[in-house]
Amino acid sequence: MDFKGGGLDVAAVLGQLYLDLGAHLPNFSQQGADKTHLLRKDLRALQQPVLIIFDSYEDVAENKTVADWLCQQLLNEIETALGLAVIVAGQTVPDSASAFWRELARHVLLGPITELEYWEPWIERRYPSFRHKGAHLPTVLMIAHGNPAVIATSCEAIAKS
Repeated sequence: MDFKGGGLDVAAVLGQLYLDLGAHLPNFSQQGADKTHLLRKDLRALQQPVLIIFDSYEDVAENKTVADWLCQQLLNEIETALGLAVIVAGQTVPDSASAFWRELARHVLLGPITELEYWEPWIERRYPSFRHKGAHLPTVLMIAHGNPAVIATSCEAIAKS
C-alpha cells in the first residue's frame, strides 16, 4: 500500500487490506472489512505467511489517526500474528522506541543505488525504449546520485520523449 499523496483514513487502509488480502482474512471480509478487531483476529489465525508493505509513510506520519492506528493496532499484531510481517518504508518511519513491537523492529537505512548492474535489468523491463533513445544510463545515475525516485523519473521521461 502506497501512502503517497496522503489523504487516507483508517477506512481506506482497511479497504485496501480487504482488496489485497481478503481471501486470507475470512472473518474480517465477511463482516464488512471495517472492523479492526476482526482483522487482528484473522491475522493471528493466518495459515500462510503474509507480508504487508506500506510505502511513503512520511505522507501519513502527520495524520495522527492513521499513524496511531498503524502503530497501536496493526504493528502490535506482529508479536501475536506469527504469520505476519510488515515493512514500513519512507523518508520517515514510525517511532519504535516506546512501542510494544520495538524488539521485533529492524531499522534499515537504504542508501543510493549507484551500481549499473542493479539498474540495467529493471530499466530494460520497465522502459524498453530507453536504450533506443540514445540515453546513457551511467550519466543518469551520476546526475541522480543513485536516488531511485530521480532515476525512475528520468528514465521514464527519456523513454517517453
